[in-house]
Amino acid sequence: MGQPVYTPDGQLVEVDEGEAAQGFREGRYRLARGPVRVRLADGSLGTVDDTEAQAVLDAGGAFASADEMQAAAARANYESTGQQAQTAAEGVGRGLTFGGSDVAMRALGGEGTAAEMRQRREFNPGTALAGEVVGAVAPMLVPGAGAASAARLAGEGTALARAGAAAAGVARG
Repeated sequence: MGQPVYTPDGQLVEVDEGEAAQGFREGRYRLARGPVRVRLADGSLGTVDDTEAQAVLDAGGAFASADEMQAAAARANYESTGQQAQTAAEGVGRGLTFGGSDVAMRALGGEGTAAEMRQRREFNPGTALAGEVVGAVAPMLVPGAGAASAARLAGEGTALARAGAAAAGVARG
């Protein structure tokens, strides 16, 4: 999605952000009324009223694409403190269960939950890895906990497998 601009004959068209900025400066395009996506000279993204766009361009800014704005919104969401804490907790679970927690979360929450977990891991790879290491190492620090965890996981895995088989039988029947 490009920048909506008006041509000299009054036709509303979308053009590449760079072309829109150059055409706007040269007077070949007029901006549509309302908010304009911009990247300020310091690299930050936002919107300004169409009447302020010239000042942004004069200060070394540029028009921003919708993709840039969406990526920035995703970064702001997934890199927040709360999302990082959730990423760490998911990593601990992944480490404790050798990845079984991801399978369980997908089974319980569906593909949407799995996609959210993937996004958090993608935006916070260091946090996810640290959580996984903590989850994998923690049972080794408590005598007997590793064996107990393995036995518990084996029991839970068996129960989940039985439940899955039962559900599959019900779905087929």
